[in-house]
Amino acid sequence: MKKKFYIKTILLLIFCMLLQTPFNYFVKTAKAASSPNILWAKAYGGEEGDDFKSLIQTEDGGCVILGHTGSDTGDFKGLRKGYYTDAFIMKIDKYGSIKWKSLFGGNKEDFFYSIAKDNNNDYIVAGSSYSTDGDLKGLNKGIEDAVLAKYSNSGTLLWKRIIGGSNYDFFTSVAVLNDGNYVAVGQTLSTDKDLSNLNIQRSDALIVKVSQNGEILWKKTFCGDIYEIFYSVCPTSDGGFIAVGSSNSDTYDMSGIKDCYYNQSYDAIIVKYDKDGNIQWKKILAGNNDEAFKYVISTKDGYVAIGETKSSDENFEGLSKGDTDGFIAKYDNYGNLIWNKTFGGSRYDCFNGLNTDNDGYIVFGRSYSNDKDMSSLSKGTSTAIMLKYDDNGNLIWKKSFGGSGINCFNHGYFYNDEYTAVGFSTSSDKDMSGISIGFGDAVLVKYGNSVNNLKLTGLKLNITNTTLRKGQKINLKASTLPVNIINKKILWSSSNSKVAKVDSSGCVTALSKGNTIIYAYMPNYGYKVYCKITVK
Repeated sequence: MKKKFYIKTILLLIFCMLLQTPFNYFVKTAKAASSPNILWAKAYGGEEGDDFKSLIQTEDGGCVILGHTGSDTGDFKGLRKGYYTDAFIMKIDKYGSIKWKSLFGGNKEDFFYSIAKDNNNDYIVAGSSYSTDGDLKGLNKGIEDAVLAKYSNSGTLLWKRIIGGSNYDFFTSVAVLNDGNYVAVGQTLSTDKDLSNLNIQRSDALIVKVSQNGEILWKKTFCGDIYEIFYSVCPTSDGGFIAVGSSNSDTYDMSGIKDCYYNQSYDAIIVKYDKDGNIQWKKILAGNNDEAFKYVISTKDGYVAIGETKSSDENFEGLSKGDTDGFIAKYDNYGNLIWNKTFGGSRYDCFNGLNTDNDGYIVFGRSYSNDKDMSSLSKGTSTAIMLKYDDNGNLIWKKSFGGSGINCFNHGYFYNDEYTAVGFSTSSDKDMSGISIGFGDAVLVKYGNSVNNLKLTGLKLNITNTTLRKGQKINLKASTLPVNIINKKILWSSSNSKVAKVDSSGCVTALSKGNTIIYAYMPNYGYKVYCKITVK
């Protein structure tokens, strides 16, 4: 009887403990267990620097991506507009294949930073241009001009709108409002031409509303006496919009919300506008050093914004990790701060992009740290990072990508149980082994929980026939088709290891004169390819 009594007592105690355990403990545990793995990655571009800045998911499982390129080879062969950087937009299917692409620019540097899809399934993009010919012929206003361009869902340029004065002007973000028109934000240093009579000080945040046909409906600035910029804009359910950025002023639009004790520092700013561009409320997130909001999204109960901070007090009291931290903050519909969290190590860490999945927030950025939050995650000089937070700001999981060079994620999204991240990499090893193209590649990385959903069609080698000198080495790279799977198992062998040997990574070393064949094969799929080697 005593034994049964003790067993019942223990079971009762366990049951009571379970009742007292917070439900979100089990939720967090389940979420952590579903942390995604790399399914495949692909590099795009040519021999020079290429970068994916932003993207939008399409209904067929692919995406439309924009960015800029300095290449005239590879994916951009024969498409360059000038000697310098061109902006581009491209459609990529769910397997990473390019379906269409279009370059935009002229004789100088041109950039696309942001994209949105409107009610007609067309794409509105925002950026800037220094060019005076090509696509900008007869349209140039000053040193740098703000650019809006509209593309059809097949990649045809429908119209372009250039806004600026004689100085520097650019758009960083664009959104589609509830009325179907567009709002773009950025920065202006001009006081003439399109920007005259706007109460512009030294450098102001710029807001422009444009119709679906490219007609300017109104333009405004958010200004102080020193420096303001908006980095991101998103629509709100009431027909207005939210804009976020940075400021180090304490006058004009910044009057009354700047902490004058730290008057020389930059504060992160979040501003709510109505549909006509009137300010409804404005808030700052601040500390003893510099902060900036880089991206904002609207949620069912408020707004979430991400950025970077160097501060260690006020809103960041007890949160500082190192030199510069990435941070995420949640606000209610009235601009009240609900929570803010930081991420990083002892060096520079930043957040660039933000999206949602089924039950949380997905953040994209990069880190130069190798300690604290980045312990065991660092890949090289800088590491691309993708993080998940729940609705209470708890970090659920964290992922890193890259090689020994510079790696960065700028943006991404969640669709059909998979995560897509885009950015750039200057690496050719580790996660970029076998897929790097040039000096700096635009990269797309797909994450999920099962690689078995991918239908592989083959295997290919970067070299199929070559001649080597005794003692010379060459790296063979094997890629799966139609996309290159990172966590693939590829075996290597030599038909005559006395002539040339090959290691597990595909590095071939020529040993003596003769001929041999180097094989790469996937035992789980049956694919086998080879390279003929002659040693002289």
